[in-house]
Amino acid sequence: MMRDVNNGWLIRYLHSNTASAFFFLVYLHIGRNIYYGSYRAPRTLVFTIGVVIFILMMAKDKWPNWMLISHNKCIQYNSSSYFSKSRTKALYRIGPHNKEVLSIIICGMLGDWWADQIKGQTSPSVRFSIEQGINNTAYIHSLTLYFYKLGYCSNITPHLVKKSDKDSARELEDRFNYRLTLYTFTSLLWIYDSFYKDVNGKKTKIIPSWIGEYITPIGLAHLVMQTGSFKSEGLILCTKFNDMNDLNLLKNVLIDKYGIDSTILNHSGKMEICIKVESIPLLRSIIHPYMYPELYYLLDSNHLNTTGGYKNYNDQIKTVATYDDADVNKELAVKENRGKSGIYRWINKETGKSYVGSSANLSKRFYQYYSYNHIADTKRNMHIDRALLKYGYSKFKLEILEYCEISNLIEREQYYLDLLKPEYNILLRAGSSLGFKHSEKTKLRMKTKTPEHLIKIKNNIAKLNASPFPADVRAKITAGMIKFNVLTKSKKVVFTNIETNEKLVFNSFRDASLNMKISRNTINKYLVSKEIYGKYKITLT
Repeated sequence: MMRDVNNGWLIRYLHSNTASAFFFLVYLHIGRNIYYGSYRAPRTLVFTIGVVIFILMMAKDKWPNWMLISHNKCIQYNSSSYFSKSRTKALYRIGPHNKEVLSIIICGMLGDWWADQIKGQTSPSVRFSIEQGINNTAYIHSLTLYFYKLGYCSNITPHLVKKSDKDSARELEDRFNYRLTLYTFTSLLWIYDSFYKDVNGKKTKIIPSWIGEYITPIGLAHLVMQTGSFKSEGLILCTKFNDMNDLNLLKNVLIDKYGIDSTILNHSGKMEICIKVESIPLLRSIIHPYMYPELYYLLDSNHLNTTGGYKNYNDQIKTVATYDDADVNKELAVKENRGKSGIYRWINKETGKSYVGSSANLSKRFYQYYSYNHIADTKRNMHIDRALLKYGYSKFKLEILEYCEISNLIEREQYYLDLLKPEYNILLRAGSSLGFKHSEKTKLRMKTKTPEHLIKIKNNIAKLNASPFPADVRAKITAGMIKFNVLTKSKKVVFTNIETNEKLVFNSFRDASLNMKISRNTINKYLVSKEIYGKYKITLT
């Protein structure tokens, strides 16, 4: 299989079609020889040798592998055994694997990846897996798509797995993770043997001494995306290793290879690598090209100050008015800001997320925010509207950052957008059509737009809004999210047999209706009345 080679698909198809043509010519040549009696003396020996060669070609399990070198990457083309065939034996997935893939897997072994050794009849093999929480969905889906395209796994989306946290006293709340599992490989067994050593008869995970060779920029980027999180000390890497020798080895590799200064922290008995704040700009310059856009925030310099930790811009801002409970104080907010222009901010008291806006008439703007019909209008498509609907006004604080002249609104709004980076703002660029009038020339140009030009504009907008995933991938992601919502958010309907105490549990009203052959209205009726339906008592959990 061709991997990461320019025009690799073309080389693959040229080779396969050439091989097919070659076999066709071989069959044609053998048939011709039989037809004309070329197997008779004096050509018997030559014909016999040809038949033997043909049988050996057909019986050989696979063609000899040959390699291509492209951009210092060693690539193999194997014409008869593909990684992406799930029933291919692990022994035949021989690689070689380019260094980018190896770096992602090996650096992943420092984080959330693990390996399982599989015993085989001929030789053992290894299977690599990784799990990520629902909060890191974007990363695990992108990673799965990456390995799927290279033929290292069978599914284009990760599996949703149910996990149950348990302690000695009681079972805690169920949670769900996404899991990516690669094919089994005999050729990658050396990674397993390097990371897992027998200590007192038990397999213990260690960091191999050669780890520095595979801590490449892309490998380091994936380690940060898997395990990275910010604390006041800097960027924390939860590496799952508690041995100081292992952690010092990793710490030394970072400083020797990239000049990234780090320290080792003990957090509730777990040892962590902490990349110091001073080294974050250097780290960003190294790994930013390999980061997924959804995780750029991990390296956002706006979260950091020059002395370490997060910037607290709230301490720098003195508001001119604050309404701590936006629900209770809504009438006061509308009344006190009548006829005033300025900059305002909504703050979600639960999540800390905020929205910054400006208005020439703050009273009118707040009146709109307090109108359900206004914020529920689907045409607006604003994050702050959906947040207000989801959490309610009582979960928000409303602030007046400053009053200013109408002519300065855009400039002052942009100042606060740059300073605060509010999460609910769709665009961090201030702008409005306040007081703006098109010239007569512009109006004429707008009126004379040809249908062809309008179609071209629509096509360009469609391209900009196009999803990076094809339709079949989007369908699978949607199906996975529907399954997740059914398992985690929907109420379960329980039919309890009053005679045998047997319980039938359904994930939704729809499932219960289909399986019990009754309508949803009937189910709801017996839920409300608490009467017995036949021999079943219906409840919700």
